[in-house]
Amino acid sequence: MPLRLPVDLVNRIDSAVVSDEEIFNAREFIERVGERRMSVVTRGPEGATIYHSLPHDVQVQPGYKAYRTVDIPGVPVKVKSLTGAGDVFAAAFFMRASEKNSSALEAGRFANTVAALSLRELGAGVVPDMSEVEAVMRDLEANDRR
Repeated sequence: MPLRLPVDLVNRIDSAVVSDEEIFNAREFIERVGERRMSVVTRGPEGATIYHSLPHDVQVQPGYKAYRTVDIPGVPVKVKSLTGAGDVFAAAFFMRASEKNSSALEAGRFANTVAALSLRELGAGVVPDMSEVEAVMRDLEANDRR
């Protein structure tokens, strides 16, 4: 059953995260939020798809969507537990997205890295520290440039 939320509520939301299992019921919501600012569909080990608004100076033709999507690849890690990965992703995404100068792509890459690194251990305290996240992100960016 599709997610139905009051229009005035949806119009106040500027960031959202759902899993690939939930997108079937929440696609319209994710697209509407993506038109305003940013939203994400997490895809487990395959990474995530970011929906983000077009620049204000871009004219949208009738019938076309006012957002772009970009796929972020997964971060390869040896997984011990999947428990909490979506929650860690969402928390990291919203944390980075709340920064004034952060882009949707930056927030997604950051969240993807934090969530992937949290899968390597079991139990509390699995969220990696910032220096480790930044080091992995630098390595991923360096590999992308090659």
